[in-house]
Amino acid sequence: MIDGSEERACVFDIQRMSLHDGPGIRTNVFFKGCNLRCFWCHNPESWRREPEIQFFGLKCIGCGFCLSACPLRLHTINTEGAHVFEREKCTACGKCAAVCPSGSIVLTGRMMTIDEIIAAVSRDIPFYKKSDGGVTLSGGEPLLQGKFAINLLRVMRKHGLHTAVESALNVPEDILESAAGQADFFLADIKLVDEKRHREATGISNKRILENIVRLDSLGVEYCLRIPLIGGVNDDGEAMTEIAKFSGGLKRPKYVEFLPYHKFGEAKYITLGVERKTNLATPSKEEMRTLAGLFGGVEVRYQGSAD
Repeated sequence: MIDGSEERACVFDIQRMSLHDGPGIRTNVFFKGCNLRCFWCHNPESWRREPEIQFFGLKCIGCGFCLSACPLRLHTINTEGAHVFEREKCTACGKCAAVCPSGSIVLTGRMMTIDEIIAAVSRDIPFYKKSDGGVTLSGGEPLLQGKFAINLLRVMRKHGLHTAVESALNVPEDILESAAGQADFFLADIKLVDEKRHREATGISNKRILENIVRLDSLGVEYCLRIPLIGGVNDDGEAMTEIAKFSGGLKRPKYVEFLPYHKFGEAKYITLGVERKTNLATPSKEEMRTLAGLFGGVEVRYQGSAD
């Protein structure tokens, strides 16, 4: 089921040995589904809540196994010998991916139970203990599958696991409050304070997001603010001054973290048949240090190093 029930949730990756998504060594559980459409997103496979097919055309060896495996015959070879995939009709049954020997067809996203996730993340308990690490729920937006995520947090707490949630906080307040009651740490994303600019960049208003950051600040859970730094979007002094002013009115953020834009996810858009804006810039180390100075005495960290 993909309705936020307590039974299963759609997960597109479980990443081990992460060092950047909460304290210590962590395992990240990436949930599918997001209600923002940030045009710089490096995980576009997280947007839809359902499993979907990624087609890596350059890996195709022309074996033809997928042609007969697909019950809808959506894979064909055209007269020029090119592999054609009719994505708009695909039901993501995964039969083509199951027979593909080259990895050019991949089913992204699978339904998992709490027990299955616990079994996966428990493999790294020795690393959590040595580093004061744990498990981070990410995405996508993990709190869109809120009931499941909250129950998962509750079970992980019973297992003695440190838990963190990375969220854009564009979720109902009761879901946020319930999650905050079970998680040990939050990584709260903030892109822009100006509503018009936020809507242009992400497709939605930020009114609920800003309200929920203030709400999170009052709930007693430890958290940090994460700011993706995107050239031409929010790397100017005006945008960052507004964020610094907003964060200065909060009482409890442990630190602010800059996430400079990178190009690692650009190729994913082609595999999903999604158009994207190109020529996005990564702020320089000097620019990041200048922007960090706007936050006064608040600790500003960088994913990676600004040195």
